[in-house]
Amino acid sequence: MTIREIEQRTGLSRANIRFYEQEGLISPVRCQNGYREYNEQDLQMLMRIKLLRSLGMSIEGIRSLKSGALTLETALCDRLRSLEMESYFNEAAQDVCRSIQKDSVSFDSLDAEKYLAELDNHGRSASMPSSYEQDAIPAPGRPWRRYFARMADLAIYGLLWSAFTAAVFSRNVSNTSNGLVQLADIAAGFILMLILEPIFLH
Repeated sequence: MTIREIEQRTGLSRANIRFYEQEGLISPVRCQNGYREYNEQDLQMLMRIKLLRSLGMSIEGIRSLKSGALTLETALCDRLRSLEMESYFNEAAQDVCRSIQKDSVSFDSLDAEKYLAELDNHGRSASMPSSYEQDAIPAPGRPWRRYFARMADLAIYGLLWSAFTAAVFSRNVSNTSNGLVQLADIAAGFILMLILEPIFLH
């Protein structure tokens, strides 16, 4: 089956299918012409993924099911427990929303402590994290590592440029006496990186 046929039979988008393949959940055969060939087993796996994702199960959980590290019974029990907890706390949030509406308060006169205490009385704060607990500035992604990686990229592109100029223009790359030539080489390396990097990332 082609990816178009798989899309039609599963109702999943091409991006979904590619993502699940990247996550190692399906492994279609690569044909000589470079196209992927999907079989019935891939189709059934995609349908199972679609069902379990619709039930809110994580990709990691599905991967554990596929590998046999987790049984379906255990996974469903865990998911049911989570759904029941979400349902309980959704009801608590609804009750507090109704209470605020009933009191007819405006934003400026909203007594937050009163209604937070009401949420606490429902047991929300003790068992389930609130949305505000996820509100934080993300930690920096190792800036020094990124800096050195970028410098390594630039050095590689600089070498490519030097090899190109030596091969095409028979330039002596060991001659580093001219500062303007060195600056031009650095600029050429940057330009080469700006052109090629997006292509490689794409």
